[in-house]
Amino acid sequence: MTDLVTFSSFHNSRTALIRRMRSDMSIRTGKIFDEQLPADWIEQCKSTHCNEAHVCFTACTPENMARAHAAGLYVMAWFPHPQNKEIWSKHTEDAVLYEKVSRSGVDMMCVNKPDLLKVVHDRMSREMAA
Repeated sequence: MTDLVTFSSFHNSRTALIRRMRSDMSIRTGKIFDEQLPADWIEQCKSTHCNEAHVCFTACTPENMARAHAAGLYVMAWFPHPQNKEIWSKHTEDAVLYEKVSRSGVDMMCVNKPDLLKVVHDRMSREMAA
């Protein structure tokens, strides 16, 4: 079942502990970053042997995704709680945003509206198949 789980944390010591327990990399670990992505975010993931970076959707640009993938990282975009007025005063969690983030190259998305993400995903899949 560990192949279905990612252990993630804001704290490097926690993901490092998981990695020490299973150094064979069979358990996925992720480094969670705050809304402000630091310049050394990829290096932080690599230094703790994480194979995923969990970044705020605002950091999901094609350039950032390309850098992460070139470093061998998977990327999960996370969306803040709906009551986070600082973020949501500048953005709307809607189909347009989900499509933009999807097209940036992220591998996974942790959203507040999974039913809407499914609609967007299904539409994008149909467009790609056409």
